[in-house]
Amino acid sequence: MSDSKHLSINSLSANPLNFLLQLAPSMARLLVLIAALLLCVGLFLVSGASLVNLEERLGARGWTLSPQLAREERIIVVAIDEASLAAIGPWPWARDQLATLVDAIDAAGAQLQLHDIAYPEARPGDAALLASLQDARGAVIAQVPAIRPGQPVAAGQMTHPLSGIRCDSADGGIQLPLASGYLAPHSGFASIPKGHITPIISADGAVRKSPAIICSDGQAYPALALTAFLQGSNFSPWQASIEAGGSLLDPAYILKLDAYPGLDIPLDADGNMRISFAKDPSAYTAVSAVDVINGSIDEGLLENAWVLIGGTAFGMGDIVPTPYSGAATGVELQARLLGSLLDMEVPYTPRSANILKGLLCLLFSVALYRLAIGGDRIKAYGLPVAAVVLPAAALTLHLVLLQSADLWLGWLFPALYGASAASFLFCSSSAGCALNAAAYSLT
Repeated sequence: MSDSKHLSINSLSANPLNFLLQLAPSMARLLVLIAALLLCVGLFLVSGASLVNLEERLGARGWTLSPQLAREERIIVVAIDEASLAAIGPWPWARDQLATLVDAIDAAGAQLQLHDIAYPEARPGDAALLASLQDARGAVIAQVPAIRPGQPVAAGQMTHPLSGIRCDSADGGIQLPLASGYLAPHSGFASIPKGHITPIISADGAVRKSPAIICSDGQAYPALALTAFLQGSNFSPWQASIEAGGSLLDPAYILKLDAYPGLDIPLDADGNMRISFAKDPSAYTAVSAVDVINGSIDEGLLENAWVLIGGTAFGMGDIVPTPYSGAATGVELQARLLGSLLDMEVPYTPRSANILKGLLCLLFSVALYRLAIGGDRIKAYGLPVAAVVLPAAALTLHLVLLQSADLWLGWLFPALYGASAASFLFCSSSAGCALNAAAYSLT
């Protein structure tokens, strides 16, 4: 073997980028773009969960950078807070005391009470609480199907399922979450409408989605926010249907309630609703439960409102991180779901999201290729700038679509591709590798 061949092999083993320098320039650039694409695919396959958490956190800036500050007057939170626990006693309260709270809320003119609370065990005072719930203008209580593995407990009685929803995908439809157990109100509360409050907990502990429907023992049970709509309808039993999205900008699936023909609820491929964080937390009015019981709230505050009753005291354990705070309450998430349903502004990912992100990557490829075939000065300055600008453009597009159209497109894959492709092209170009080429020529 000649010395020139030895030199060529040694150079290639020392710096694989020299291989690109021996190819036709156009082919070398295409291979660099393909390598960047494969790298991004590999990163998502290996570190998908961590990258999804990053995408979610920065992607939510579409809401938090310019949140809606207008006061939400349709939904009021009655909080079982520290002041209430100090005045009345530790949780759980006696059922007679809860009946007093229900009566006070109803007397204040609330149109509907939604209890973010399950009552799984029979206790003294149940008859009084049941009578108060039945006499109220409207009342819904919670049940909690368990969808995570290792939760086989079954306490209480699940009631008020939806008709028209299949709990299997035998017909090629959606596969809804299946409950392995549940914590439901006991049978004495069977007549009170119920909705589930089971969240989807992300790897970082945040709650960003909620199942619209959960199946248990072959029955489909709606979320608490959906039950708020269903309990006031004249439909019995409750009827609903799920159909696949049709157009490219449709969600994966659409939930339709027969009682509300114009209400199309977008679901993802797993049957989840995405929680909107468009409103600033300060937009939600919260009053202390003890103030409601004592009648010391503003007159008319609860008139015709939907009232959510839930724990906000830290000791009650119903605390989750949100894009606004590391310690928000679960009842706030229920308020957000209710508000987005009332406004018909439930955010969702369109069916064409991957196509749109692929087109964005293609656009980035064209722009980078144009920079790479420019002069040395253009490559030397343009490609490093592109490595910063293109990820920012992907994130900006996501934020704009989220804020203006409630579309969660996703941004991280095209952002990573833009940064890596620009960096690879710069490093493999004559401008980026000039020092390396000079160094290897001396070996």
